[in-house]
Amino acid sequence: PKTPPIDQFKTLLREVRNDFTRLGRRATADLTSYQAALEFAHQNNIPGADQLLRSSLMHRQDNDAEALAVLESASDLFPNSLSGHRWDIQGVILTGLKRFDEAIECLTNALDTPEYDTPGFAHNNMGLAYVGKKEYDRAIDCYQKALDTPGYDTPGSARNNMGLAYARKKEYDRAIECYQKALDTQGYTSHSARLNLANALRETGEYQQALDLVQQVLGEIDTEGRHTRARYLRDLIQEQLVGIQPTPSEEALASSSLRSDPDSPEARMKLKLQGSESEQKDKYEVYLERPASFRNNVFSCLRGWSSSVTLLEGGNDSQWRGGGYFLKWQGRGVVVDPGFDFIDNFHDAEFTGKEISAVLVSHNHSDHNYDLRSLDDLRYELHKRWKTKRPAGIELQEYAVVVDEDTRKGFDVETADFRKLLTFDIKKSVRNKWLVRPVDIPLTVEHFPVEHGDDVSHAVGMRLRFHSETGGDDFIVGYTGDTEYFDVLSDHLQGCDLLIAHISMPDAEELGDDQDSANHVKKRHLGLNGTARLIQEAKPKLTLIGEFWAGRADIRIELIQALRKRTGTEAILPTGIGFHLHLPTLDVECTNCEKRVPYGRIRIAPAASAFGPLGYLCANCFM
Repeated sequence: PKTPPIDQFKTLLREVRNDFTRLGRRATADLTSYQAALEFAHQNNIPGADQLLRSSLMHRQDNDAEALAVLESASDLFPNSLSGHRWDIQGVILTGLKRFDEAIECLTNALDTPEYDTPGFAHNNMGLAYVGKKEYDRAIDCYQKALDTPGYDTPGSARNNMGLAYARKKEYDRAIECYQKALDTQGYTSHSARLNLANALRETGEYQQALDLVQQVLGEIDTEGRHTRARYLRDLIQEQLVGIQPTPSEEALASSSLRSDPDSPEARMKLKLQGSESEQKDKYEVYLERPASFRNNVFSCLRGWSSSVTLLEGGNDSQWRGGGYFLKWQGRGVVVDPGFDFIDNFHDAEFTGKEISAVLVSHNHSDHNYDLRSLDDLRYELHKRWKTKRPAGIELQEYAVVVDEDTRKGFDVETADFRKLLTFDIKKSVRNKWLVRPVDIPLTVEHFPVEHGDDVSHAVGMRLRFHSETGGDDFIVGYTGDTEYFDVLSDHLQGCDLLIAHISMPDAEELGDDQDSANHVKKRHLGLNGTARLIQEAKPKLTLIGEFWAGRADIRIELIQALRKRTGTEAILPTGIGFHLHLPTLDVECTNCEKRVPYGRIRIAPAASAFGPLGYLCANCFM
């Protein structure tokens, strides 16, 4: 006997739904099965057929609200022979809207409809609703009922769904068994199931097996839109292979679908993120592969002005920047006091984060440690990618952070494999030595307590001994940090090759020509008198003056002239952004032509604009 049109339509509808299950969000109205079912429904005037097809397609395209409206508007059209299918499809749509109890009620109605001929679909869909309610055991029962239904069309899908339910219960061995059975189902080659299996294997520590599955998916055409998730899983597994454990949010993403369609916002975002290459590197990876700066064995001043006066002005130029110092010795870099704007100045000087081997912080004022956490974040991100990707020809060692006790309290970070965190202890001997052996820097740091006020009672100065590769004399850099002059300060800094002295703004009482002015001691900073006395007593080869305060006027050049007059030595230079001193020769790099000039022959050019950077010029460029 000839099959009734309504039964023929049910067969066509079944083919459409199978295609929708296979294609997911990539399903469109251009599908051959969809067009065949729609044309047949129109030719045979089957009531409600058009609404069933359209609402099913809308659901697959994540348009559940409109899909539900289409079905509800046609509720009186459906004949008894299609009402079960209507309830089934409505249950699926309500699940998409997270109205799980209503969905289960609709699916129960479908199963109670005598003429409904695809109960396996309803059981499987009811399982999805129970997963939404986190009732995983009931979901598993539903999936099993679907599998037990004679003639059920998509057993691979039900087994995959069952595996997901077991995975939600963290019963990964059972989940793995379900996924493998799904993939053993004839005709079922789902990328989704393979990635679910890979994720479950990852959860059980079978990282290499999981990675092989992911790479298999990535090696095939992305017919299901699953490559986004595959790449995410690949990166996560590669991190775990080298001991980097995922966060809870990363775990959640690994279990999600991360699926997109060619015309969806997700797909467009993916294309933009990937650009023209399927394996495009992120900014950190590109940064990591940048060559190190051309400077080595150098002191670079990456500091403009002191205090928080740098916060009062805007602009992208260096006129009002703060910062810190960077010393690079035998390829290893040491940051000293990274205050406001340090990272900007560091990058402007063409240094990169992988050149930093240690960060030293003298005291807990923001113009000396503001960028410390940002530097630590930068090193963490670089280390994470280096450890995972292992780019050829690039080495990235852990680095050390050594801070005063006050900064340590505010820099309360957990120990990590990319960093050694140590503290300057002023309770130990005055010339306490600390060698940066954990990260193999040829440097000894001798720290000592200074007097910079009660709010930073653990502030320190430093004496840095950079050791020679050939066994020659150490190169010694003295650093006052921020301190007022006190009697034994020069003992700590005696005989340095290079002294970095912080002066701040001199008190007005220091600027007279009487004995009272000569005896005045500035509080909290060296000032003019304290700096002059320190230079006379410590007798460094070369003194660099920093920590200039811009709160009233730019008197940098006048301060240097006064210090030279009072100390009787010309070996005093103002330091600021753009100043590079090569070690151990003490040659200054010309700001204009980059020629190296003995410090005694460098010319100081006034700032081109108020409070702008000074120029350090060779004779030719000065003329």
